[in-house]
Amino acid sequence: MTWTRENPGAGEPWGIRNQATLRTNRADDLRVVQGTLGAVRNDAGSADWTAKSRDAFVANLDALGPSLVLLIQGLDAHAAALQRYATEIEQIQDQQSVLGHQRSDAQDQLVKHERQRSTLLAGMELWATEPSHSVDSARLDRVIDADQTMLRGCDAQWEDLIAHRRSADSTCAQQLGSVQALGPLAAFTATAIRFDSSTELLSRFATLSAADLQVLVGLHPDLAGRFTAHPPSAQMVAEWWSALGHDQQLALAAGVPEVVGALDGVPWEVRFSANRTNIAAAQDDEAAVIAGLREEITTLQAHPNRGDSQAGMALAAALGETLARAKTLREMGSSDRQVLLFDPTGNGRYAEVHGTLSAETSNVGIIVNGTTLAMDTVLMYDERAKGLYDASVTRQEDVVTITWMGTDFPGWDTYVTGDIEGMAEDGGARLAEFVTGVDEVVTVAGQEPPRIGVFLHSAGGLIGGSAEKIGLPADYVVHIESAGAGPDVSAVDDYAQPNKERFVMTAPGDFMQLTQGGFTNMGVDPDRLAGITVLDSGREGLIDPAAHDGVFEPGSEAWEELYGVLTTDGRH
Repeated sequence: MTWTRENPGAGEPWGIRNQATLRTNRADDLRVVQGTLGAVRNDAGSADWTAKSRDAFVANLDALGPSLVLLIQGLDAHAAALQRYATEIEQIQDQQSVLGHQRSDAQDQLVKHERQRSTLLAGMELWATEPSHSVDSARLDRVIDADQTMLRGCDAQWEDLIAHRRSADSTCAQQLGSVQALGPLAAFTATAIRFDSSTELLSRFATLSAADLQVLVGLHPDLAGRFTAHPPSAQMVAEWWSALGHDQQLALAAGVPEVVGALDGVPWEVRFSANRTNIAAAQDDEAAVIAGLREEITTLQAHPNRGDSQAGMALAAALGETLARAKTLREMGSSDRQVLLFDPTGNGRYAEVHGTLSAETSNVGIIVNGTTLAMDTVLMYDERAKGLYDASVTRQEDVVTITWMGTDFPGWDTYVTGDIEGMAEDGGARLAEFVTGVDEVVTVAGQEPPRIGVFLHSAGGLIGGSAEKIGLPADYVVHIESAGAGPDVSAVDDYAQPNKERFVMTAPGDFMQLTQGGFTNMGVDPDRLAGITVLDSGREGLIDPAAHDGVFEPGSEAWEELYGVLTTDGRH
């Protein structure tokens, strides 16, 4: 609206407030729509709905939700900006009125006193010998100076009013036209979504509430995947998390559990809680898939002409696999499990902790298993870490063990047709970062840190060897029936820390000996690494297929050797 230097308060605050009210009313209308959609979504589980149609309908409703939130936030922000602007115009108008009267009064007084002085000066020319005339003239000079000072003060305040109006106009225009003024969420979606750096994303996450974070993930479900593809360093995460306020930490854990649960460097208890949420969400997703498959099977059975036996068998097989996955998820979601990493996509990502960190914890053992490790088999392999921990409880040793599946592990065909080297190197980088995160968490100022060991079984040796090439912050490494010392590793000098303490166990009858040192992309046989300590497997057969996994049989000679390494009191 037009204003001038002579009238900086020009405008109609009531009209501005009307515009604000219109936006508030529109936001309220959208809130009603939001509530209605929520009620409809809750009612969508009625018996009249079939699984596939219901899921599609609910998915469409869920897709609308985040956009509605942004619209409501934008209208609320605009309404608030206009209300503030109207208030500022009223303040300027009030100050302008008061200042106008003050300036008019000061001007009148100045004119009056200047006339009095002129009259007095004219009289002094006639009565030059009268002393009182000089006194009156001096007093009038002082009064006129005061009048002029008052006018200059009024002029200065008028300039302040003009500056205030310019500032109010500029601020309102910015808040109505700038996306940043609509709130952190709007600013985030408009700019930071384009960032490739997960570090920058983390910094921006800290500016959002839990509700806004959930909306953000709803709008951009690919965001969480960026932290899996390009994880920030564990040290950076630890520093970032410790710098956050408690409320910010709670908001992040509630708003983006799929991100927080996967961040190496975040305190374990926070990640356990986040991953319980993530597992519950995966269980819901799996239940929806099961319902959909059952509906398709029922439809096919009711109309056999619409399909053939192959379609039926394919659906039955898919249902069987999904039911098995649902059973695994139920087990993972057990309240007594401490899940440090969970991602059900693809082959899956999973890590589980056994035991509780304390000032007395002397050893942390990280178990990296090998070939065929995937989401559907990881709990079976986790029995190895659990068995070692359970024994430590019985024997009163303060130990923590961890099963780690933080990368894609090879299948049998990978050794022949796949990129075993690339898989090992990618996994090695992830393992090194994970162990760094463990080190960040277990290292407490003023306390002696526990000894960290990494136990590498089968193809896990290739991953661990790759991690050692770039630097693995563990106190020692154990190769167990290992496929090799790591891609292109011919000696310990190929490792970042050649003098690290290392152990190796290879049963004489294990078929894995046929691969050790036989392929360049797997590296040298770990038994041949300089300075490595050879552990006795206790097995003697020249052909012993069971040896490969049998070394983990609790109570066996091989298992006792591994347990002895794990529980060695070597805290530094």
